[in-house]
Amino acid sequence: MDTAALEAFKSWGQNILRIPINEDCWLGINGVSYNASAYQSVISDYVDRALAVGLYVIIDLHWTADGTTKATKQDPMPDASHAHDFWNSAASKFAYSQDILFEVFNEPFPGNGNADNSEWACWRDGGDACGGSSGVAYKAVGMASLVQTIRATGAKNILLLGSLVWSNHLDGWLDYVPKDPLNNVGAVWHSYDSNACNSVSCWENTVKPVLEQYPLVTTECGWASWYTSQLWSWLDAHGASYLVWTWNTWGDKQALITAYPGNPAQAASPLGTDWKTHLANVGPPPPPTPPTPPTPPTPSPPVKCGALWGQCDGKNWHGPTCCDGQCICLKDNEYFSGCKPPLGKSDCGSLVESL
Repeated sequence: MDTAALEAFKSWGQNILRIPINEDCWLGINGVSYNASAYQSVISDYVDRALAVGLYVIIDLHWTADGTTKATKQDPMPDASHAHDFWNSAASKFAYSQDILFEVFNEPFPGNGNADNSEWACWRDGGDACGGSSGVAYKAVGMASLVQTIRATGAKNILLLGSLVWSNHLDGWLDYVPKDPLNNVGAVWHSYDSNACNSVSCWENTVKPVLEQYPLVTTECGWASWYTSQLWSWLDAHGASYLVWTWNTWGDKQALITAYPGNPAQAASPLGTDWKTHLANVGPPPPPTPPTPPTPPTPSPPVKCGALWGQCDGKNWHGPTCCDGQCICLKDNEYFSGCKPPLGKSDCGSLVESL
């Protein structure tokens, strides 16, 4: 997208742009038609233009493949043969801005997409933890190892970690989330009407506990109006971030638009219409309320002291207990003490004497 298309994207009220990356194209391997430096240059320019118009950017490792297999589809786990190289390169390149977030792997689905919590070890550790039941027929790398690879580059960006069952199954995420030395990790959740976790009760039981402890970004969601209306309301009520799949012109139920730089009101599907209307109703987040300045203390009224021969103390006396100038409060009796001049003087004079 050029700058005009990015401005159109932003005009709907969206502030996060997710960029799916192909591992082979980024590294220039397995016979891809793209030169690695050219591909990286295009992506980097795209990121810079998005940042320039005020968008956050998510770099998403989306398409991967082991060894010499071309990355033309989604695999259940990142591959040990290339994923470290990808994140070592990409994290180094995009470490310059904290407005760039790293979605470490798009949609893990070890266990062939079954909601089996025994697959969390594979998700976190990769390697031997991905046994026969995982359906991973290559040496996989786990999320913990990729977190270490990214942090070894010096990048401090937020790391977003998906979950099982194409990032829809969050039950167990809190038990297996890898340690980040910077404590700068968030959770990824994908939510579609066709997913198993597609009810408020499931969200309350498995998603809410995660977002109560970690930032949560729903980097994909859709499709039907009955579903997205309740999903978006629930996410808003719980302070979660979310994006819709997808800002594209494919012409099917997934496409939000009909043309990139054209009138952004053109919605190619019910999903696009619903999303644009929802964003218009939600509106931008309110600006933070400035702190209330402290109330200055009320100055005390000046103290008025007793004049020459005036009263300055005594029983039931509620007036001043000091005397003007150099006069001294001297007691005459129980009921009266008066302001009298110092010895050898006829008046109170001044507290300041000239030298």
